[in-house]
Amino acid sequence: MKKLFLAALPAFILTGCSTDEVIDTQKTAIEFNNVFIDKSGRAANLTTDNFGNCKIWGSSSVAGAYIFNATALNITNASTVTYSPKQYWTANSTYYFMAIGSTTISATNAAWGFTAPATIPTAEGTFGTLTFDNTSAAGAVDLGYASASRVQSATIDDAAVTLNFKHALSRTRFQFTNAMGVNYKIKVSGVTVSKTPAKGTLDLSQVEPEWVNTDETTVTYILSGDQANSFDNGASVNTDRMFLLPGDTGFTVDFNIDLYTIVNGEEIHVNGSTPFHHSVSVSQTLAIGTAYLFKTTIGSENIDPDQTLKPIEFSVDVKPWDTPVDVPVEVKP
Repeated sequence: MKKLFLAALPAFILTGCSTDEVIDTQKTAIEFNNVFIDKSGRAANLTTDNFGNCKIWGSSSVAGAYIFNATALNITNASTVTYSPKQYWTANSTYYFMAIGSTTISATNAAWGFTAPATIPTAEGTFGTLTFDNTSAAGAVDLGYASASRVQSATIDDAAVTLNFKHALSRTRFQFTNAMGVNYKIKVSGVTVSKTPAKGTLDLSQVEPEWVNTDETTVTYILSGDQANSFDNGASVNTDRMFLLPGDTGFTVDFNIDLYTIVNGEEIHVNGSTPFHHSVSVSQTLAIGTAYLFKTTIGSENIDPDQTLKPIEFSVDVKPWDTPVDVPVEVKP
């Protein structure tokens, strides 16, 4: 009897291993694919190539809980997305997902926070509360959110989940044009926007969510490279793109102008060590997911103290900022 038992033992072990393997192959991992983000490829914007911080929340009606709870969704490029630990689809269950992502600002990426509701979602649509601190972000962070859902019947639908990110902030930029006349150059520096909201809360359960903002902050716009140099009559320079909390309070933009005249091919600094400083109030409602280019033209009537000065005013180009393109992403659990 003892020999018979020992002879049968290996077959039992092998049978057990084979059964485990069959069960494992029948599991279907939850995957996310087809990540959509604004079509602009500018470095400052959130794209599939520059997520610095992305987390996902996801609930299961069968589990009665969040099976994804601030799980890091690692989007390293347009074709490599991973998360851990693996989660698997369950038949006859309903799932709701919310992903929040931003560009990198620091090792901690502390500019935004998200609170999922204690009770898991039971209806289609977005959910949770998003917070953002533009004092920490300093205008340099693009922030997006994406929601999705899936109803799994008795037969598992293993198609990957699509995440279509929407921009949560407003993108802004300033353009200055030289109209001083022939043989005059100007240089723009110290562009700052003040009296813009510093912190905000966005209730994503609303059909058309709106930011509730608090405090005020100042965002400094960068004139980098050739944009920071003096430029000729008829030419223009643009600041870098900066991201502000949407709102309807308007803001104040400050900047300095240095004037140069060209004598024998050389630039002569007209205003010496003291630039012409300007502070302009701008009444413009900033909408969520919208891009704004504020433009002004600088002429002698704006900075020449020997004549009657005219105020500097900004016009604005407004365009949508939420047109997605198909950027398929294969998630590797």
